[in-house]
Formats: sequence, structure tokens, C-alpha cells
Amino acid sequence: MRVCGPALSHRVRYHRKELGIVIWVIAGVWAFALGLVFWAMTRLFPSNNRKRAPGSAGGALEILSWRYARGELSRGEFECIKQDIQNIKVKVVSK
Repeated sequence: MRVCGPALSHRVRYHRKELGIVIWVIAGVWAFALGLVFWAMTRLFPSNNRKRAPGSAGGALEILSWRYARGELSRGEFECIKQDIQNIKVKVVSK
């Protein structure tokens, strides 16, 4: 018993529509899973490149240390500026 004509056409259209829905659901699950993995990786391994607040003494000392390491400053200049930064830090904390 062969099915042809309109009955076959209806079945093909129905299965094609059903297959499209299944593909979209699978794609959605994959997208969600990849997003979840990305979110978990950013939480487990946070970036050290986060910017510090403006005026942060820790950031200023870090920049000063890098400049000294590159040879842009002499030891005397480094020590003088370091003392200035530490004095500013003490004044801000004492307010």
C-alpha cells in the first residue's frame, strides 16, 4: 500500500516542520551550554587587567615601579616620588 498525492505531501511538510523545531532546540541548548562554559571560565579565572579606581595609590606605585624598571627614573627620583605617593595615601586614609 503506497501513499501518494496529498497525503504524502502533508506528511513530508509535517516532518520537515518538526525537524526544523528540533534543530532550533538543539542549537539553543548548544548556545546555552557554550555561554555557561564561558561564564564559568570568566568566574574561575578572573582577568588581572581590571582597571583601578582613579587616584588609587596602589596603581600609582605600580606605574612608578614599571617606570623605574624601564630606566625612565633614577633611584633618587624613584624614592622621592614613592615617598610623595605614600604621603598622599596616608592623607587620604586619615580623612
